[in-house]
Amino acid sequence: MHVQTILDLQLMHGQCRGQWQPSDRLFAALGGHIPEAPEGIVGWRWATALVMVYLRRLPRLFDRLERHYLLGEEWLGDEHLLSLARESLPPDDGSWKGYTGD
Repeated sequence: MHVQTILDLQLMHGQCRGQWQPSDRLFAALGGHIPEAPEGIVGWRWATALVMVYLRRLPRLFDRLERHYLLGEEWLGDEHLLSLARESLPPDDGSWKGYTGD
């Protein structure tokens, strides 16, 4: 399941707790081709912003995602970055193979 893959990739220990690091596995779980981070944005901030936008698209799962979301949210605080991430993710119009990857 894509959501589980995303949650499994979140750093849960140490100084970087709550971040997501960019990786092919993460970007595949987010829907495929993800553009490079905008100039001046480090990779982990970009990856974390993308995941935060993705998780916001799943309100029906919020009770299961809340802990992960709150940990990631601590690293952002930039609404402009979230806006860029929202524009970069594949559309949430049912064109994905669901959220399970089937």
